[in-house]
Amino acid sequence: MRANFARAGLLAGLALAACLLQTLPAAAYFRAGVEAAARGDYRSALAAWRPLAEAGDAEAQFNIGLLHERGLGVGRDLGRAAAWYERAARQSFVDAQVRLGLLYSKGHGVAPDPARAVAWWRKAAARGSVEAQNNLGVVYHNGIGVTRDYEAAVKWWRLAAAAGKVEAEFNLGVLYYRGLGVAADAAAAAVWYERAARQGHVKAQRNLAALYRAGGGVDGDPALALEWYRAAAAQSDGEAQLMLGVIYSEGQGVAANPSVAATWFRKAALQGLAEAQNLLGYMYEGGRGAAGDPAEAAKWYHRAASQGLAKAEFNLARSYQNGTGVHRDMGQAVYWYQRAARQGVALAQNNLGTLLAERQGAPRDLARALMWFELAAEAGIDAAARNRESLKAAMSGPEIASAERQLRTWRERYAER
Repeated sequence: MRANFARAGLLAGLALAACLLQTLPAAAYFRAGVEAAARGDYRSALAAWRPLAEAGDAEAQFNIGLLHERGLGVGRDLGRAAAWYERAARQSFVDAQVRLGLLYSKGHGVAPDPARAVAWWRKAAARGSVEAQNNLGVVYHNGIGVTRDYEAAVKWWRLAAAAGKVEAEFNLGVLYYRGLGVAADAAAAAVWYERAARQGHVKAQRNLAALYRAGGGVDGDPALALEWYRAAAAQSDGEAQLMLGVIYSEGQGVAANPSVAATWFRKAALQGLAEAQNLLGYMYEGGRGAAGDPAEAAKWYHRAASQGLAKAEFNLARSYQNGTGVHRDMGQAVYWYQRAARQGVALAQNNLGTLLAERQGAPRDLARALMWFELAAEAGIDAAARNRESLKAAMSGPEIASAERQLRTWRERYAER
């Protein structure tokens, strides 16, 4: 990728206003540097620009900073880049102020100094830099180098969005949707999302689709939801691919089509989305939209479960308990039920209690089994309530007391989660 040097695109060959202030030889040197950079000869560009930069030419200073930052014609040296940017920035060269602020914000070539980054961006923003305005919105939103101030973030993003900065348009949509710095207004959020979406911003496309799907801020429109999800999915957005799978699986605004649903679930699953992996496993397990394949189902359940998705942990435990798609392994069933149970999956709690009470996959532990039955019963699982009463009838007083202590401990440790 070619670098964009100050007011002189490598391919566009834009005229340089600075040439009006330069002597003819200096202008010729500068132009020679631009032409050299345009053909990829960065060493010659550096040689042409260096005398001008040393003499105080801000554009030349900025360009040399860019060469050092990107390692073009010279070894990459962010410290030198920062030094050249600062010389140009102190002459109010806006692009240098923006780049120098970025280096300070990230601690690249200089000690991290968010406050100094903000100071340089303020200078650039005051001179109309859209990039600096957008960056100021980010730091005020996140409280980096400044006190967090959502209203200030709105102010700066409005300025950047007015110039068509797509990230600022999207961010304004988020703030309006969440009511940060402005009154919550889903309709205004939809307006900003659509502006960004039409520029190809993938998250804006997905969020706009969600609004049309739910009828939030706009009239519910399944066709438009589908259109925007497709736009985001075409950019390989996994969340949009997942939602297309859900839409086709459930027939939301379209005829239900399990085969198409499975195709979208697979695309999202291959990007690592645990929810899509679990749903794809479900499709394979039930033979919906794909040939029934218990082994393939178990494979996808395992991928999702390994990411901590509770539903997948439960499904994988079922697979091990029943020997569906995997060798029957009660120890593995106990392990995965336990992971799901700790995340509050009531059916997993009931099944885990049963295995512990019956000494399957783990040593018998009646107190622990009773604890899991109690939790599952509280969540409304009728079978767990029956199991609880049946087990208590066979337990001693000390065993029941132990279960009660474990239940208190569990609640202290996991209930907040």
